[in-house]
Amino acid sequence: MGVAEANTAGNVHGGVILHETVRTGEVTHTSTAYLTMVALDDEGRPAAVPPVRPVTPDEERRAREAQLRRDNRLDERRRIESAREGR
Repeated sequence: MGVAEANTAGNVHGGVILHETVRTGEVTHTSTAYLTMVALDDEGRPAAVPPVRPVTPDEERRAREAQLRRDNRLDERRRIESAREGR
């Protein structure tokens, strides 16, 4: 399980989709997805959750990668917004 530092994201789950050609046994990686789970309060609004701290080396690696994905996503959003404003 990967985690990103956020006050409402419970955790981030990654999944891999594989395709197998049954006749040959060949397996091909087709895609990877990351889903962010958000905690909600009783009224359906995002709710604060305690931070999750990585413990194992694998969790630490996943946390670093999650932070990189978040940084890249936010940077791309800033670039798109700047382009819209003609900057």
